[in-house]
Amino acid sequence: MIKPQDYRILIAEDDPAIRALLAEILAAEGYEVLVAQDGEEAQAILRRNPCQMLITDIQMPKCDGFTLLKDADVNFPGMQRIVLTAFNADEYMDLIQEQGVGNVIIKSVPFDSTELILLVNQLASHDIFGLDKHLTPGTQIRSSLIRRSQEIEDLSISLSELYGAANNSNKLRTVLVELLTNAVFYGARNEQGEDKSQWRKDFTLEKDQAIEVFHGEDEEKIGFAIVDGGGRLSKDTILYWLNRQISPSQNGLPVGLFDSHGRGLFIVRKSVDRLQIHVDPGHRCECLIINYKKPVLGRFKPLRIIELPRQ
Repeated sequence: MIKPQDYRILIAEDDPAIRALLAEILAAEGYEVLVAQDGEEAQAILRRNPCQMLITDIQMPKCDGFTLLKDADVNFPGMQRIVLTAFNADEYMDLIQEQGVGNVIIKSVPFDSTELILLVNQLASHDIFGLDKHLTPGTQIRSSLIRRSQEIEDLSISLSELYGAANNSNKLRTVLVELLTNAVFYGARNEQGEDKSQWRKDFTLEKDQAIEVFHGEDEEKIGFAIVDGGGRLSKDTILYWLNRQISPSQNGLPVGLFDSHGRGLFIVRKSVDRLQIHVDPGHRCECLIINYKKPVLGRFKPLRIIELPRQ
């Protein structure tokens, strides 16, 4: 297992206060941290000091973040990458998809250091699964299993009623139905999305195929994690479908407005405070959602997709 002191991180950020804050946070976790004030300096540092992770702002002088990412991808394949922005990540979705960026952190005020530490630790250690990582330590986490399609609606209703006092229960039920349906039919059953009317509904999943549903709440938030053993989602596929729901066509409407497949994750992301997807290709997929009990105002949604290297 990688130890933080053996893991080198480069931070490229033109704002000196943010740059110093990020470096201080990660150095306190034991990581070796290098800093650059613009993309050009970051390129020079990478040539001298190969790093395991690059954290970069988007808008920087001399060389912007996406140009830096493209250069790093060519010269340092396999390096983990996190993008920082104070703006809406959806505005950059074309470039995010083009560069295959799975993780975008929003530079909120105050800055969420807990989010940064968790994400960096997950990427560095490859220990990415588990709702417990996102709730206060000691929080009780309960679980259920789904083996039949008929159980999807029942569990979604019961969970939305259980946690509906702090959330819109109808919206929560719709989100859970969407995620559970994807997990059962795509993750476990490997159905094709083009014609859902052809899906078989009269089945019972084997025990080792059952969908695991974890849920819990702490003082601040409510969390759900839906886990399937297929691991069929991929970062590139998720970014493709998200981008189709954002990119405008010639008539100004999203190019994927009438897609029969792929809209679900976009709808879920828009409906919850936080959606995170963790994939061990061919083995496991976790769709994790977080809703905060108090409204989160003035903060854009992060993008969190972590895909482990294929074994």
